[in-house]
Amino acid sequence: PSPSSPPDGRKYHGMAYVGDDNVLLFGGGVSSSNSETWIYDLSANTWTDKSPSTYPSARSDHAMAYIGDDQVLLFGGNDGSNDDETWLYDLSANTWTNKSPSTKPGARSYHAMAYMGDDQVLLFGGNDGTWDNETWIYDLSSDNWVQDSNSSQPSARYYHAMCATSMSGSSYLLLNGGNTSTGVNDETWTFGGGDYSLPVELSSFNAASTRCDAITLTW
Repeated sequence: PSPSSPPDGRKYHGMAYVGDDNVLLFGGGVSSSNSETWIYDLSANTWTDKSPSTYPSARSDHAMAYIGDDQVLLFGGNDGSNDDETWLYDLSANTWTNKSPSTKPGARSYHAMAYMGDDQVLLFGGNDGTWDNETWIYDLSSDNWVQDSNSSQPSARYYHAMCATSMSGSSYLLLNGGNTSTGVNDETWTFGGGDYSLPVELSSFNAASTRCDAITLTW
């Protein structure tokens, strides 16, 4: 697209969808990190430096994810040392808010986050001084992080990538790769099943047909 006036060249920054063909970019840098907040508008092919009055400290290697209603969640990163802050950006208000939840993951960088739907974001892994294999879920309505206790999960890793497969939150999250204690990894993992999974009570139905906005179940 070659937009005019783009952000300066940088690395180790974070980007996330923020609704209505807009993408949020925060932080990163070259010789040192910055605290810039940029929005890319696909329909206009323009970058805009939003310059909010309050914002996270300059950092790199953080993770960001859409969390619904033109908002993006940011966690962690390195601002001279690993950080454990939880920030929320609201596009319509052009504001960053430090959420300061009472329960949260430990300080880390090189982790990954993805939108789960229903104003929730999942965080996995990262480097908190060593490889990490924790799974955490943030819920905006309760402003709290909860650690997932599922015994089946990827091995400890960082530098992995993770994303949602639907903005409606009705499908799986996908994780690929990463750096583990045994080297670079090529595994593909999925988390959850979204709204497509039938409740156990309906599992004995053996046929279903759809008509307009109705669903007919038969034995």
